[in-house]
Amino acid sequence: MSTLSHAVQALQRVNNRGLSVAMAMMSAYLIWDGLPASLWLDVRSVVVFDAQQGEAPKMQIDRNIRRDFDGVYRVEFERQNRFGLFTIIPKLNTTDSVSYNTDARPPADIDLDWWTYPKTVRLDPGSYRIETCWTIKLMLLADRHTCVKSNVFRILPRQSSDG
Repeated sequence: MSTLSHAVQALQRVNNRGLSVAMAMMSAYLIWDGLPASLWLDVRSVVVFDAQQGEAPKMQIDRNIRRDFDGVYRVEFERQNRFGLFTIIPKLNTTDSVSYNTDARPPADIDLDWWTYPKTVRLDPGSYRIETCWTIKLMLLADRHTCVKSNVFRILPRQSSDG
């Protein structure tokens, strides 16, 4: 066999190996890029309890931070109308950036003020729900997104202190 044909065969082996490595790297990236947000943050429920007007409703959160990440959260308020439909109240929405870590534990007594920090929201009497969305910022990969809606909760008119 000639030197030229040996060189061609050697180049083909290198090209095949290079193509295999490139394909393996591309496959790993696509698999990694397709991983769900729940591998970082798993939020199973957000429950908001009824409250009197002027008070921050108490809340119960079922979530698990599985991996450290930097993220952005957004809390969107929706008011229920008399037909049972919900309308977003844009002026009440809140957004903030947070570094989440697996050691973080929410306080024992969570309320809506804690959930929407640094914004304090006071709602008029009526029925509401909130939707909380997180954007998980990942280096070298596309951001992950996850959202959860709360139950419908009521803000009751302030009771008169007259007896």
